[in-house]
Amino acid sequence: MANKIKTIKTDVTIKQYTRKLKASGFKQIGMGCFATVYLHPGKNRVYKVGKLDCDDAGEWAYLSFVKKVLRNNNNPWFPKIYSVKIFKTKASKDHYAHFDENEMFFVVSMERLNEIKGSDDKSEMLEKLIQFHTVFGSIFKGTMPDKNIKHFVGAMRVLNSLERNGHELDIHNANIMTRKNGQVVITDPVC
Repeated sequence: MANKIKTIKTDVTIKQYTRKLKASGFKQIGMGCFATVYLHPGKNRVYKVGKLDCDDAGEWAYLSFVKKVLRNNNNPWFPKIYSVKIFKTKASKDHYAHFDENEMFFVVSMERLNEIKGSDDKSEMLEKLIQFHTVFGSIFKGTMPDKNIKHFVGAMRVLNSLERNGHELDIHNANIMTRKNGQVVITDPVC
């Protein structure tokens, strides 16, 4: 698994990169505010590809979250991240300078997770949030195993630190997914 973000200088734009993914058999399976998600054709993982724009704090907030996940990559409340790359074209400038949206972009390779089924039906989401609340409540009742307490509290500390650093939390049904074993995973909690 990854433990750092790799920066790559390239002549390839985000549009060219995503065309290459599609030509290699990757299938687009999702799209959010900052990135598009592609399913790897041969592995149980996805690539999240997004532009980096100095004027959009949300994109940089997502990378702040990714950095924190890399430091906590064994926490089951976060996705397993296999690699993180920032691509800079030769014309790219410092991320504080003005540049075209195709000059910098990120690619995060991570485990494939499951959408919460029936996300339009709020009952399934409510059930997952009740599970979340039950876990939180059991911390204070002393009924949760120590290992689970450690991971849950660690995940909450990461979210708290993102918020303290000025990032707006964006936790909703599209940003909470599950593993096959039912483990709730916080995938993209900032905007």
